[in-house]
Amino acid sequence: MHGSVVYWNVVLLVRHDGQEVAYHGHTHDISLTGATVFTENRVNCHEPVVLAVRIPRGNKIQDWKEIEIKCRNAIGVSEEDHFRVPLQFITFTGDGRQVLEAALRERGGNLAGGE
Repeated sequence: MHGSVVYWNVVLLVRHDGQEVAYHGHTHDISLTGATVFTENRVNCHEPVVLAVRIPRGNKIQDWKEIEIKCRNAIGVSEEDHFRVPLQFITFTGDGRQVLEAALRERGGNLAGGE
């Protein structure tokens, strides 16, 4: 495993023909350097994309913080009933990196990713 095991909702924002398309999904493998996103739709984009991640605060399902991260390598791999999209993080918006780092530390996760 590369990152922390979580189950967070995400939206992958991809530009197609000049328009932004939103692919809803989830991640359960995330670190400070990247994530694997699972979605029901095929994603195939060679340009950077934006990943919006909803990170729950504590044990409250209704209380969460959304962060945005610019990513690369958004080419989905078909699996049984979904697509797996590996992403490498480029830049975080605002305090996103600090929010993600705090959430991963709270869950005892792997901050750097890798094997």
